[in-house]
Amino acid sequence: MKKNLLLIIVILGLAGCDNFLEPKSDTLYIPKDIVSLDEMLLGVGYPRPLGTYTVLSAGLNLLDDDITYTSQTGTISSYDEPKANAIKYLYSWHPDMFEELNKVYSLYKDIWESHYRFILGVNGVLDYIDKVNGTYNEKTLVQAQAYALRGFYFFNLVNIFGEPYNYNPKALGIPLKLNSGVEQSDIARNTVEEVYKHLSSTYKCNFLGADNKQ
Repeated sequence: MKKNLLLIIVILGLAGCDNFLEPKSDTLYIPKDIVSLDEMLLGVGYPRPLGTYTVLSAGLNLLDDDITYTSQTGTISSYDEPKANAIKYLYSWHPDMFEELNKVYSLYKDIWESHYRFILGVNGVLDYIDKVNGTYNEKTLVQAQAYALRGFYFFNLVNIFGEPYNYNPKALGIPLKLNSGVEQSDIARNTVEEVYKHLSSTYKCNFLGADNKQ
């Protein structure tokens, strides 16, 4: 009798908790509206003003003529001549760019990972843009930001890891990862030409003669 009573209690307890055994994640975040998605983009898609993940974008101002640098070593946040040259080598496809960057930053191994980490966040936003509540204008604003960010990251990466478009467009460039899904194997690298055609088609721009008919 006691065994039967215990069995009944267990059955009733399980029947009252239909979702008791459903898997749950403490880290899974699913945005419900466009405001939440916009905040998500700000957190996972935009580079930070400080930190190792933004070393390339933070050095873009060194490539124009609005700044003067010296060989004198300054604070940890300042740019002296070796640091500036290392970044310049990256954007000019210098044969020794990784060796030079490694001398002053030791971060070149993180460049690939950090960019694709932001691309993953941006892709997550684009994957959810049609699944959240919000007006057309609100969604368009967030979507435009996401596309612009992803385009910048792709353009940055293909300029660093691919050969110049007008020199060898068939050379291997970077993988065009366009969704936030987890891949079971390594993603093949697209050619430099394919990357530029994607950018010109998506963003309606013409880069170094790449046609935008696609």
